[in-house]
Amino acid sequence: MNPDPVEVYNEVEDTDESRSTAILLDAMLAEAQKSASERALDRLRMAFAGTRKTQAEVADRLGTSRTRLNSYLPGNVTPPVDVLVAVEELASERRAPSSAAMPVPR
Repeated sequence: MNPDPVEVYNEVEDTDESRSTAILLDAMLAEAQKSASERALDRLRMAFAGTRKTQAEVADRLGTSRTRLNSYLPGNVTPPVDVLVAVEELASERRAPSSAAMPVPR
């Protein structure tokens, strides 16, 4: 059985073992308490940042408008799952090595 994260946090805080441990646990607890839509919004924002493209460029690749994409990023409108997945795929394209840049074995 896993220990209750709040109890672990309280123990760490009470013993004042490590301020950095308490900070890390604060972050973990905050993440665990987020709703599914908040976690999806975080993923969308991280993926968008990972594309290193403008809103207009990403919107064009998704086949939507910059205005529509801009309504998703601040959380005004919940994007469909396919938008989240598409933006994550765009971000992963940027991270993946290009096959053109890889040497061909001889």
